Amino acid sequence: LKANAGIFECDGYAVYAADSYRLGRTKDGVDVEALLIPKIPVGISQDGTAGNAKLFMAVWDKVIAENRFRNFDFTLKVDPDAVLIPWRIRDHLRPHTGSNSYVVNCNKFPNSPNFPMMFGALEVFSLRAMDSYARGSWKCGTQLPWHAWGEDYYM
Repeated sequence: LKANAGIFECDGYAVYAADSYRLGRTKDGVDVEALLIPKIPVGISQDGTAGNAKLFMAVWDKVIAENRFRNFDFTLKVDPDAVLIPWRIRDHLRPHTGSNSYVVNCNKFPNSPNFPMMFGALEVFSLRAMDSYARGSWKCGTQLPWHAWGEDYYM
């Protein structure tokens, strides 16, 4: 945070948490506080990982409600323990600006019909993909069997 590294080197950023939390101050003197989301219990998913789809549905609802994603070509969801080098990812994403896309970053089980897929430490969505999700997220919450899913499988 103090070095403006990781997500704090991006053109925009937000931190979400179920409790009020002040993270500190950036090198540029900006105070960073967590944006509040509801406390939602997390179970076990169908593949033995965190069954946190409902939690992240609440996070994405907050992202959509704030509408800041429309100011950027891409929206990234980055886990707190993930390493992000923004200038590198910008170079990789630049050719996809304007597309309706998300980044598939794992092919652990190439013979599975569920792979390749996006694993949750880093999730990347183009502006058009975020707009598509914003317009149709209500369908996902009401028409998909998401209760036993992790957030990465849900997205």
